Amino acid sequence: MAEGDGIDWVLHWRDANGVTGERPIDDAFTIGRSSACDVVFESQSVSRTHLRFGLSAGGRAVVEDLGSTSGTFLNGAKVTSSFVGLGDEVRAGDYTLWVTPPENPAPRVVRRATPANDPSATVAVAAFESPGLVAAADVPTATEQFTPPRPATSPFDEPTTRTPTAVRTATSWDVPGQRGAPPAAVLGHSPFRAGQARAAFAQLALVFAIASAVFVFLAAFNRVATVTDVLDGHDVAVGTIEDADSLLSLAVGIQFFAAPVLLAIFWLLWVARAHKNLSALTTRPLGFGHTAAVLWWFVPVVNIVQGLRIVREISRESNAGRRDSVLPILCWFFAIIGAGIATAGYALPGETLREIRRADIVIMAGMPLLILAWLLFIVYIQRTVSAQKRRARELGLVG
Repeated sequence: MAEGDGIDWVLHWRDANGVTGERPIDDAFTIGRSSACDVVFESQSVSRTHLRFGLSAGGRAVVEDLGSTSGTFLNGAKVTSSFVGLGDEVRAGDYTLWVTPPENPAPRVVRRATPANDPSATVAVAAFESPGLVAAADVPTATEQFTPPRPATSPFDEPTTRTPTAVRTATSWDVPGQRGAPPAAVLGHSPFRAGQARAAFAQLALVFAIASAVFVFLAAFNRVATVTDVLDGHDVAVGTIEDADSLLSLAVGIQFFAAPVLLAIFWLLWVARAHKNLSALTTRPLGFGHTAAVLWWFVPVVNIVQGLRIVREISRESNAGRRDSVLPILCWFFAIIGAGIATAGYALPGETLREIRRADIVIMAGMPLLILAWLLFIVYIQRTVSAQKRRARELGLVG
């Protein structure tokens, strides 16, 4: 950006919890986790000495990464050093930083082009006195000589003489009294989408899966009771036995075909949205690309491990890396154990009535675990959506 010469910039920051701070950029200062830094960010996501802010020779705000582990990002792009201007967003770990001019900058003399018969006229105006103000200090008079600048080796060594071309248009963050407004909020656009509709459909699919598991449990219980009556010598009509068999077959068909198809469709749609949101919510490197986070679910056996890693990554990064929740692990544990027990029950031999009853009892044992797993997944989705919306508000991505 070309604006900023002669202006005392103010650096603002916001951490993952929404706590804000600011410091004038009147000289160079370091930021990091170490107490030796001028500004201390108490977060493990920030390196001990992460970055430096200062002013170039021309008075422009400059950020410089100091070899940090997670990197310094300017408007989503990793940078080593760069100018920072109005509307730019810097990310360092869990922190978002931006710069603004002071609310009441001191008046300064600026030159404005005047008629040729009065080339030396000057007027004193306050910087940013009105929206859309031309950066007139950069516009020489008709008789003012332009001196070529010396080459710059870094933003901190920027030439003090600049080409007379800078014109700044009015933007919402130039309005007096709006100091400190986060850039993302005033830009009015971001890649973040809450995905509440997808989350709702995924939760409804989980409710359907819970209902199918309850259906299987009741149908298996009914057949166990019927078979037990037969084994105990009670008179049981043939139609009753056939009805018990048909009911369980219907329940199993719903649980192993209809429920998984619906759940897979709406679950993956939600995972795709939730994982894509991470690009807007964190600057930490992700373990999975957005496409891979969906495709891994289609790889048999491997998806057991990769699926857990994906849901844990979504949970962790949605919470700005503050904690690695145990909820995804519990979801996965009960789902795998419950499905394993139920599958084992279906695989057991069923040639005799006793074998049929034993298999049905095993199937019944797996259903409560599956029901618990689906309930936990509903909670997981709700917590993730809430965490992402909260994080988006902290970053100014949504109102």
